Amino acid sequence: MIGMLLWKPPGKREKAVQVRERSILHTRFFCAEITRGPKTPEVALRRRVASAVKRLRRQNITQVVLPEDFPYLDQLTKGGLRPVSTPHCGGQLRRTGSAGPCWNGGFQQRGPGWRCVPHH
Repeated sequence: MIGMLLWKPPGKREKAVQVRERSILHTRFFCAEITRGPKTPEVALRRRVASAVKRLRRQNITQVVLPEDFPYLDQLTKGGLRPVSTPHCGGQLRRTGSAGPCWNGGFQQRGPGWRCVPHH
């Protein structure tokens, strides 16, 4: 199974890292949502990423889909995770719009979930 790391804005009484299973386009992902706000210290983000990596590895996840410009690749490799390779789609997954010739639509983030948007 594939994992996914997502940033989420802070809320009241929410855990800093939440891991749960999601189905996106009939594909199951273990999704780790990491709370990140504008005032979140760098040390706290590193600790949260390390926690998410450990929790995903407990679920036997080895590959993860990452947010754009993810700055903590070193922590992923230390924990035994690697980014998903998507050579058929131009080398990257895009969150909005078309993802290239291999899909009819792209992903668009809306609230806590994802949905497929039609190809333009």
